[in-house]
Amino acid sequence: MFGGEDELQSEKCLYIIRKNLGKDFLVKESGDIIRINPALFPMLDTDLFLKDEDNTGLYRGDFLEGFYLKNNVSFNEWVTNTRQVFKAHYLKNCTAPSPGTMIPEILSFVSPSAKNRCR
Repeated sequence: MFGGEDELQSEKCLYIIRKNLGKDFLVKESGDIIRINPALFPMLDTDLFLKDEDNTGLYRGDFLEGFYLKNNVSFNEWVTNTRQVFKAHYLKNCTAPSPGTMIPEILSFVSPSAKNRCR
């Protein structure tokens, strides 16, 4: 269910999630795929963020910052990839700095059309 995770640990994680967020928070799809119940959240903030370049205000830092699962390479790779996607989307649509402002190299690809969109 959780890739390399021990089945008992997986069940414990699901129990804690359901106990704290309600039994209907997660739904099982096909096979071992479990996801957040779309009936509870028809549009997630992450979906809104990626949908429109004007939604950069929704970005609050790295996705699941500091969160990893021990002995679960596939989950940790997914989290890392998702962080990179969100950060790239944010930086691509972020405000270009004022003239004379020192900027890191990574921000040099910010598009001119994205001015005044980020804080």
